[in-house]
Amino acid sequence: MKKLCDMISELASSILPDNGWPELFPFMFQCVYSYSPKLQESAFLIFAQLSQYIRETLIPHIKHLHGVFLQCLTKSGNSDVRIAALSHATAQEALELLIELVGTEPRFSRRQLVEVVGSMLQIVEADTLEEGTRHLAIEFMITLAEARERAPGMMRKLPQFISRLFCILLQMLLDVEDEPA
Repeated sequence: MKKLCDMISELASSILPDNGWPELFPFMFQCVYSYSPKLQESAFLIFAQLSQYIRETLIPHIKHLHGVFLQCLTKSGNSDVRIAALSHATAQEALELLIELVGTEPRFSRRQLVEVVGSMLQIVEADTLEEGTRHLAIEFMITLAEARERAPGMMRKLPQFISRLFCILLQMLLDVEDEPA
């Protein structure tokens, strides 16, 4: 599926500058509105790769676009759909801002701690995301864990956090290729 989305994105990136393929964006919106997690995930993967054309083509519809994405992401119980939506470059910017926020005010995430940490772990585990996005999710969790002076006991509410993160980090180390030199 990812290869197909990559192919569609490559084809679209060569056709869209000449105002070609007018059916693409309406079809992608139909996929986002559908009840099929696979279609939603595919649409978000393509949207992520065509973000520069979205800015140029869909600026007049940005409020509607925001509403569509928000509705899909909040109602979708499928984590693959949410992870596919994080492929945008702005995901890394958002994670950097969240890191700064929890670095200065860790209690900000106290009420949603289980959901936030669970989402960050899903980001780290998603091997379809860029490595930079995954590393920022790790940095977020480490920043949150190191803020125990300003928010004592907050991370103790997550007993599985350390063991799960440790397993993920070890798995990521296995992906590092050694250089013979």
